[in-house]
Formats: sequence, C-alpha cells, structure tokens
Amino acid sequence: MNDVARAALNRLLVLAEGSWGRTPDVSSQITLRFTQASFPAYLTLGSHAGRHACHVYLQLAQQRGALTIEWDPRAGEGRQIQRIQLLG
Repeated sequence: MNDVARAALNRLLVLAEGSWGRTPDVSSQITLRFTQASFPAYLTLGSHAGRHACHVYLQLAQQRGALTIEWDPRAGEGRQIQRIQLLG
C-alpha cells in the first residue's frame, strides 16, 4: 500500500477513535482535509506516479464503502484530493 494513503487512512482511524462516544453520528463528522496544515504528506508527493498510487488505494477504500473522496474542483476530477470523509 502507498505510504501516504496508509497515513491518511490511519489518520481517519485516529480521528474516529478520538471522537467515538462523544456524538451519536460520529462517522459523518470524521473528515481529513488534504491541506498543508492538516495533511502535508499528500502535498509533498512530488511525482504524478506517487500521487496516482495514493489515489488508487483511497479509491479502493471508497469503492468498499469506507470513505468518500472530495476532489478539488480547481484541479479537476481525479487530479487532486481536497478531503476524505469516513462513512459509517
């Protein structure tokens, strides 16, 4: 698995575990923004191949119903992730 995709999924898990028990519908609130402040590892992917590999693994998680991917509309569909959100 791509290291950045693994880090993103791990971050979602940590956020979910930290929020568990606080609100009735936690899953709808667990979001990871792919910004310099929130998740700089994604923005430091230098090559197209590295970014594509990350996208493939996150899209597999989306296909399995684990999360949704919001693409940056300025970059175009499938080009740059704006955020991912955990599904319940």
